[in-house]
Amino acid sequence: MKNNYDVIIVGAGPAGMNAALYASRANMKTLMIEKDCPGGKMMKTKVIDNYIGGISINAQELASSMFAQSIQYGAKYKQGNVVSIEEEAGYKKVILSDGEVYYSKALILAVGGKLNKETFKYDNYLNKGLSYCVVCDGNFYKDKKVAIIGDDKAIEDVNYLSRIAKTIYFINSESLKSDKSNVENFTNIKEYSILGVERVEGVEVEGQYFEIDGAFYVKDTNSFNGFSTNLELEKGYIKVDNNMHTNLVGVFACGDIVNRNIKQVISACGDGASAALEAIRFINSKK
Repeated sequence: MKNNYDVIIVGAGPAGMNAALYASRANMKTLMIEKDCPGGKMMKTKVIDNYIGGISINAQELASSMFAQSIQYGAKYKQGNVVSIEEEAGYKKVILSDGEVYYSKALILAVGGKLNKETFKYDNYLNKGLSYCVVCDGNFYKDKKVAIIGDDKAIEDVNYLSRIAKTIYFINSESLKSDKSNVENFTNIKEYSILGVERVEGVEVEGQYFEIDGAFYVKDTNSFNGFSTNLELEKGYIKVDNNMHTNLVGVFACGDIVNRNIKQVISACGDGASAALEAIRFINSKK
């Protein structure tokens, strides 16, 4: 069978790259397929301060280092857009948009999370005072003024940052309020504006302008609308058990595409390792 692999990994963010490392080190014939470039959301970040083993790591350099290691033990890499996965004669059949077809004994989905740009139009400020991750970048705003834009689920981020930032403007599309003394709440907000010439300088909400040092957009907009109608979803994410198994036999998922409360580089790497080890176990059980 042409283009036949033990493990195919769809996605080359931290989860996918670590899965490729673990699978290839176990002497599994491994292929990573990524439609963009290796690194995932790390490529939209300048500095990562909370990855153990280094301080203030350049995010793109970390992504490059991860990618080099992920293929060091023989894993192959292909840039391509997966449009469908099917079952064929006991194999996972992976079909790309250009018509190419690949087969594997096990499949790992590590396609990452997605931002719905139809509901958020300010990503031109990314790395210019705008971030999508409070836990990742909150410490950069110690004793400063920030806005957090989200929904009721963002309350944990608001309370987390309230111990770091001087003032927080919580722009909530729903109704929950923070009771922290340095948080100004705006509820049921549908319209707002982030303002600034070359970087974030202020936010306008309910006719009021507030000067800010940075803004966080943390509304949960992820929705998997990918290449299989048979995958069981959970709140828009691929549903997995504690060992990264999906409802499809031999198909695993990891990283930001699964429904986890914590979405960090380090947790994605751990998920990728777990998914790879389970895929290896699955393949070995069939011998």
